[in-house]
Amino acid sequence: FYGKLPYDKVPALEEKCDIISAMYDPSVPNNRFAAPNKLYESMMLSKPVIMCENTGWDEVVEQNEIGVIANPSEEGIKKALEEIIEKKNSWIDMGKRSNELYRNTYSWNIMNERVKNLYCKLYRGEEK
Repeated sequence: FYGKLPYDKVPALEEKCDIISAMYDPSVPNNRFAAPNKLYESMMLSKPVIMCENTGWDEVVEQNEIGVIANPSEEGIKKALEEIIEKKNSWIDMGKRSNELYRNTYSWNIMNERVKNLYCKLYRGEEK
């Protein structure tokens, strides 16, 4: 456990990791509406991810086979860790799919354009 790290040091640490956890508790309303930065970081770094179920993003992880889903309980997290370890031979492929998904769908440039377009449509009254 590293404790608090300045954000500019986080990517260097994550680069050394085999997997990244994106443990957003779905019972916390903000976790269902906020951008899942740890998921984006795992995609950018080509790392498999452990994601909590019922966050909305768990579907992206499952459909694209880029990690495993955890029930947000001690037993659920333990089970997810065991499952991802069993899939160790797939980590490279998961990472490749993950990074491709990031580059083609979720990179900052793509998301920036999506948000700008949405705001423009909302401003013009095209979305209701």
